[in-house]
Amino acid sequence: MTPHSGGAGSKFHRTVQNVSVTEYEANLKKIYTVFTVQEFWAVYNNIPKPSVMQPKKIYTVFTVQEFWAVYNNIPKPSVMQTRYCYHLMRFENRPIWEEPYNQKGGTWRIKCSKRFSEMVWQELLLAAIGEQMTDVLHKDDQVLGLTISVRDGSDIIQIWNSDVALANTVDMEKWVKSLLPEVQFPAIFYKPHQTHQAFTM
Repeated sequence: MTPHSGGAGSKFHRTVQNVSVTEYEANLKKIYTVFTVQEFWAVYNNIPKPSVMQPKKIYTVFTVQEFWAVYNNIPKPSVMQTRYCYHLMRFENRPIWEEPYNQKGGTWRIKCSKRFSEMVWQELLLAAIGEQMTDVLHKDDQVLGLTISVRDGSDIIQIWNSDVALANTVDMEKWVKSLLPEVQFPAIFYKPHQTHQAFTM
């Protein structure tokens, strides 16, 4: 049975015809994200102890199945200690400002109520591995990773990018809020790595 000959095929054809190109592309992107990781990522953590200053790599993720296996077995934000951090970094790049691939970049810092931290963290992780942020970035910019840092008040989720000069905070803020319309964010702002007092070359 062809799409034009009636029955289920015809119904499918009419359904597709009634969907806009934008909606169709968005749905394809969602389906693609479910099954593939376009580039590999590494999961790190930081333990809030003076004796453990460097991030520790937990696992390198090559598939969506591996991502879920790791994600489902690390602590959720609600049970993490204060100042404890988790990172998801592209290509096993270490989440350190001074590393060569990070030096020229910065992070969008998203303050998030503890009530929503887990949902926001999960949605942004999926958006990152599915390359859904590319539409928001300059064509020469790239998301290098994400971090969640548990704080006494609002938790902080960071999106790392490669180039300060190409960062567009207005577009990123709009995108985050459209992805999670039910969440009220206390603040979203951009901070270059080199403006941190602790940054050293």
